[in-house]
Amino acid sequence: MVTRIYNRKRRPENHIARGLKLAFLHFYKTHISLHLCDRSCRGVSHAIAPDSPIDLRTGDPIGKGPPEYGTAPTVLSDAFRRMAEAQPLQLARSLLACFQSWAAVGYLQNSFKAEQFTMNYKGEVFMVDGPRLLANAPLGEAVLRTWGSKLGESALQKFLNAQRTKCQTDDDCPPTKNNHSCRRPGSCEAGARGAPEARGKCLQGTCALLSEKTHVWDVAHRPWLLPYVADRATGGDRDFLVALIRHASAEDPDDRPSFAELVAAIDRRVDGVTLN
Repeated sequence: MVTRIYNRKRRPENHIARGLKLAFLHFYKTHISLHLCDRSCRGVSHAIAPDSPIDLRTGDPIGKGPPEYGTAPTVLSDAFRRMAEAQPLQLARSLLACFQSWAAVGYLQNSFKAEQFTMNYKGEVFMVDGPRLLANAPLGEAVLRTWGSKLGESALQKFLNAQRTKCQTDDDCPPTKNNHSCRRPGSCEAGARGAPEARGKCLQGTCALLSEKTHVWDVAHRPWLLPYVADRATGGDRDFLVALIRHASAEDPDDRPSFAELVAAIDRRVDGVTLN
């Protein structure tokens, strides 16, 4: 697996941010092949094995949308449009593989817009800006176990799923940011809809937690992600991508496929095996 994250903003890091980043790099160094493009990460790249592949050619933003929230439609780049028309399955796979590389290990991006993603000349997709760590993911648990007593309240608030919230109705459950949850009227463009657990979902007296499956829903419910690619595909490829979106749209996160399963489905399609 290749991790596709880079940070285009040059800004100083405090020791907590650096510690979290080093934990992130250490985890990936020992678990998967790291493809990290972080221009603000001075001195951190040494945490990666010397032969780790690092490619700074991450391309340009795939599009532009409202800065924080709003109903203005996302305008996608010409390069992204051409890729969607010429090679829809490859682009869909690149999008899913990008999300898989960080969401599958316990990160969630709760400030969501097209400018946070870039595409290079190979059609590879990268995410701009760091996602937030889920406290109940293995890496989140390790960070809290190691540094929890030293981080302080403000830093702990950066973790998602840090608390299990009791509830009686969905309204008792806190949503993610407006442009991710789409819970607040007028916070997202037409066609965008946040996952039930991102909007706030009460399950048997406790608010549902966020997970990789939250982003599986997101990829299927942002008009500039899989729906855009599916709309520009033709024939059997279009039907296949529509089926992927349907599978990713289950209300219950447990019924949604993982990103690994979605990527594998595309690979089977390319190899001539159809999705039922």
